[in-house]
Amino acid sequence: QAALCVFHSFTLNQFPVEAREAFDLQLRDQSNHRPIYRLGIEWLTSDFPPTVTLTRYVSGESTTETLAYCESHGRWLEWRAEG
Repeated sequence: QAALCVFHSFTLNQFPVEAREAFDLQLRDQSNHRPIYRLGIEWLTSDFPPTVTLTRYVSGESTTETLAYCESHGRWLEWRAEG
């Protein structure tokens, strides 16, 4: 069975906090059936540049890793992940 991959770019920043939490919960619940990988590019706080994150959902649990920081229109990307 193939893993499910979800990609979003500057989408969750338009959701209210409650909707973001509901989206995360839905992915957690569905990960009880199969692994889910969520790759997102979001700007959720004005204190930092947009981030590229990878969230892994497995058996109802999730872990998130920041892969990179980026400019909001793709002018630059600074990788943060090691390896």
